[in-house]
Amino acid sequence: MASTQHKLSHRPAVRRWLLLICLMVFIHGSGADDKKEERVQVQREVKAGVYAKDFTTSPWMVNQAPFVVYRLAVAAISLSYLLSDLWSKCRNNQVLYWPTRYTHWGLTLLVLHFCWSAVLAYNYHVNPTFDRQAPLQWYHHVSRALYSAALAPSLAIAVLYWCVITRTGPGTVMKHGCNTFLAMIDVFISGYPLYISDAVYSIYLIAVYNIFIAWLWKVGLHSGDYYQPAVDFNKGVGRTISFMAQVALIVQPAFHLVFYALYCTREWMV
Repeated sequence: MASTQHKLSHRPAVRRWLLLICLMVFIHGSGADDKKEERVQVQREVKAGVYAKDFTTSPWMVNQAPFVVYRLAVAAISLSYLLSDLWSKCRNNQVLYWPTRYTHWGLTLLVLHFCWSAVLAYNYHVNPTFDRQAPLQWYHHVSRALYSAALAPSLAIAVLYWCVITRTGPGTVMKHGCNTFLAMIDVFISGYPLYISDAVYSIYLIAVYNIFIAWLWKVGLHSGDYYQPAVDFNKGVGRTISFMAQVALIVQPAFHLVFYALYCTREWMV
């Protein structure tokens, strides 16, 4: 009888040990799966020939100092222009209109790419201990997402602005034409990889913009001054939704192919 009670008293302790062992096995298995997934990702990147240097160097140059200067200069100039444009809207009491323009979304994303890539390039060439063949880190993936998302809008915004809205002037040339020119130059002289599937990043961008515009209209901002005519729901909900869908699913992916062709030309030439 005493022996039976002794065994029963140890059952809770046995259960606790079994649960602890199962938990340790689960954690170890999860960690192993994460490490395996990380190894597969690294192997995939190495197989594709994509390294950290591709995000921070130009394949056209042996001496990369001019490329770093180019990166820093473009980042400084584009950021200055973006801030000055925003400041001018604030002075004219038009700051509420600023986020409703897709032009400003595309411009902001392109400036973020220029600034992010400038920091990467500067750090890569200034830091002598940086591993030139290191696998991609999280900041490289962020840079690639910014780069891929900013390209197609830079061209789509310029073409749609001049073909649909048809306003001309020095301001529109600076904001739209120079945007497109800088994006094309960046694809051609940098080492960034670009794939057809990267078009999804620009689709994400315009999807968020479309949802934002629809939300503004839904909450009561019905004034036509807030929106460009092409995305003004006051002119017809069905027409506006159709236009948004066509730009997101047809126009921007088509312009992404233009940049992909430019990327392929660069790879062929170098």
